[in-house]
Amino acid sequence: MTCRTSSINWLDCLYNAVRKTPGGVIEAAKWLTDRRGKSMHPETLRAKLNGTEGESVTIEIAELLTEWMQEKAGGSEYALEWMQALAGQFGMSVDLVPPAPEGGWPDEIAAVQLKLLEITTRVGRLTGTAVDAMADRHIDSDEAALMVSEARALRTMAHRTGAQCGARCGQGQAAGEGGAMSHLARSTDISTSHEATAHVVSSGLQAAQQDRAAGALKAHPGLTSMELAKATGHDRYMLARRLPELLEDGRAWRGQKKPCEVSGRSACTWWPVAPGENPALGL
Repeated sequence: MTCRTSSINWLDCLYNAVRKTPGGVIEAAKWLTDRRGKSMHPETLRAKLNGTEGESVTIEIAELLTEWMQEKAGGSEYALEWMQALAGQFGMSVDLVPPAPEGGWPDEIAAVQLKLLEITTRVGRLTGTAVDAMADRHIDSDEAALMVSEARALRTMAHRTGAQCGARCGQGQAAGEGGAMSHLARSTDISTSHEATAHVVSSGLQAAQQDRAAGALKAHPGLTSMELAKATGHDRYMLARRLPELLEDGRAWRGQKKPCEVSGRSACTWWPVAPGENPALGL
């Protein structure tokens, strides 16, 4: 069975979430049977989540499945994504904003700095992904899902930054304020998964990924990003983010389009340098 990956359709999103939750559809069906007092066969639930003709998911079932996922380890990270997709289908945006740590942040200024850094990083990610996706004048479902995910994360971080700045206002001078600005938190001090993206930059992971992407271009010049991912085994989304960064830094060159052997559509090619500037590669 083909695994759905859409983040656009709410039913696809709910189905994906249930499938990746420990226990999957089978345990979810048992949960629904116990909670509703009505028998729910796993294949019946699967048909409902698949959107099989004649079957449908009611709000009651969706709510109970959400509750079930939230009780599972890691489930709270994606249990509400189907609601975001549903809102998006009606032109609305819904964002889950995690609360601040109990008792507040040990260093509010450093926490705001981290959030601003992550916002900048995510803007770059969204831009790079969008530029690469639209190079062939077509956005497929995988590319759309990645762009939607990045846009949601960007909105969430903006909400958190605004809330923290508002809370900070009027508190008066804190320890260390008025003197030298506090250093950014160490990698071990990052308190939420959202700040991990900022850590990608500060830890040097972003630079390491750029180097891997640059090495892939030298070994396989003239491929599309999807062909490059297939040839090297690198994550296609990592390449989609890093190749535009290499272009901006003058370490890569976006060449003419050609039919992509992976997607079957026309897509731009990527090269380590502009033609004629690297005799060793014969370009």
